[in-house]
Order: sequence, then C-alpha cells, then structure tokens
Amino acid sequence: MEKELLAIVFACERFNQFIYGKQVTVESDHKPLEAIITKPLSQAPPRIQRLLIRLQKYQPMVKYVPGKFLFIADTLSRAYLPAKGEQQELNEDIEVMVHSMVTEIPASPEKIEELKKETAKDEALSQLKKQMIEGWSNHKHEVPQNIAIYWDIRHDLSEAEGLIFKDHHLVIPTAMRRDMLNLIHESHLGIEKYKSRARAILFWP
Repeated sequence: MEKELLAIVFACERFNQFIYGKQVTVESDHKPLEAIITKPLSQAPPRIQRLLIRLQKYQPMVKYVPGKFLFIADTLSRAYLPAKGEQQELNEDIEVMVHSMVTEIPASPEKIEELKKETAKDEALSQLKKQMIEGWSNHKHEVPQNIAIYWDIRHDLSEAEGLIFKDHHLVIPTAMRRDMLNLIHESHLGIEKYKSRARAILFWP
C-alpha cells in the first residue's frame, strides 16, 4: 500500500505544473487506496500519513482499475530505469519515517529485539505479514481463519522492521502479551490508568 501511494505522490509532484489547482483522476490497481485517500488524516496509519500530507495541495481522485487494463503503467513498471535523484530522495524519506516508528517505541533495544523475534515466530503474525504483502482478498471468508480477526482493521495495519503496527499501536505477539501487561502493571498507576496506558501503545485482538 505504501509503495502504491508513494507512486501517486511521485507522479503528482513530478507533474506539479500541470495538475496544481485541478482535480485529477488517478487510476490505480490497488483498491484499498480508494478508501485510504478519503479517510481523515488522523485515522491513517503513520506510514501513510506523511505521504497524504504531501498530497494535500493536490486534488487526486483515486479510481480503481484492474491491473490488466493498465497497459502503459504496467509496461513502465516492468522496464524501469535505475532509481536515482528525486526518486532516491523519496525512498530515503520513507526509510526515515519507518525507522522513526520503531525508535519511538517506549522499550529498551533488547525488548524491541525480543519483540521482533517473537513476531517472526508467531504463526498468526507471520501469516498476517504475508497477507499484508500479497494483498487482502475482497471477501473475509477467503482470508485464513487465524488472521480473519484482523479483517476489519486491515487498512490500519503496517509493517516496519519486522514489527506490525495498527496505526501507532504495536501489535504484540501472543507469547509476549502477558509479559507486556505485567511490565505496564508494575508502574502501579491504578486500574484505569493501567488500561489506558496499555491501549495507548499496545494492540492485539
């Protein structure tokens, strides 16, 4: 999803002199972008927000078109030139943003490494990452049963450096959920503050 949206940002900025101040139709074979681009900025996953901010000065209307009908775009993507210059700057921009998501997690480097390892070992989260990369089916019943519970929030999920996020919340692997709750509970904030703190930084179904 991030790459598909990055392509739209790149195109709008590249053709700024032609489209600034005009509503334009963007044809994309990535259907989730139709919904993502119309959502309030605050509801978008953090990796998407920065790209949407760059689109604020344009008026793109994303229209879903199956890939088999996007002949020219698919030709260009299969015979691309080596990335350099402006494209390289866009890629670096995304890398910085992704890295900042991980570094802002309120946990020690050792705990973050443990979270990465357990996320990789967790069967459901491994399947979830695979589904996110390959793309979600249009129907919930076609999704593997162990990750069907994530169907309703599929557009809010993102992956960064081996970790999965729901918006700004870190998705915790099953093996570490009790441990994470115990860590938060050690602060003795009281039950309501304890639950509020957990919900502010952690997520699992």
